[in-house]
Amino acid sequence: MAHKMRTAKPAPIRSRRDCGVASLDWGHNTEDQACEQFWLRHPEYEMENEHWLYWHDLRATVLWEMCGTSPDRTLYQLAQRVSGVEAKCPYDPDIYRRYRLEDRCPPEYLPQITWHMLVSDLPYWWFVSFDPRESVSLQYVDRRIERDNAYECELMGRVNRFIGGYLAGEVFKPRQHSAASFKELFGNE
Repeated sequence: MAHKMRTAKPAPIRSRRDCGVASLDWGHNTEDQACEQFWLRHPEYEMENEHWLYWHDLRATVLWEMCGTSPDRTLYQLAQRVSGVEAKCPYDPDIYRRYRLEDRCPPEYLPQITWHMLVSDLPYWWFVSFDPRESVSLQYVDRRIERDNAYECELMGRVNRFIGGYLAGEVFKPRQHSAASFKELFGNE
């Protein structure tokens, strides 16, 4: 997959990516607004829309060739990448309200945000959520997520086991996905 992405012709990701699934269309179509709201509140950053980041260390050949991430935005200070943004704009207003009220990264996004930090080797990441249907003062929330070494070690152990099996030619059987299987896979609470 990484090889296919490296050899593919560039194609801009558009802010409007209607796929016909209401919740996905809503999230994709409001992501830019969420990122704009972040920038308005955090002018100390320059924001870029980099579509793909490779593993941060070229010397880790296998990881560099096989691992990367697609952040919603990357953040720079003095021309140096310092962090990134993962923006979520839930279709269900109750989910957004839960994100606004919780003083932490929603557990369902911890694997994704941790992966962003691992790939980029950056010290923190921003979780942003936005719902334009709320009153102006309640439309936006952000949380700065710091690295968690214990969780990163657990996640990298799973990644390394997967890569090792893949390189050894292991045949991966399709999983029956359930909430329990995702908890097992990512170690969520």
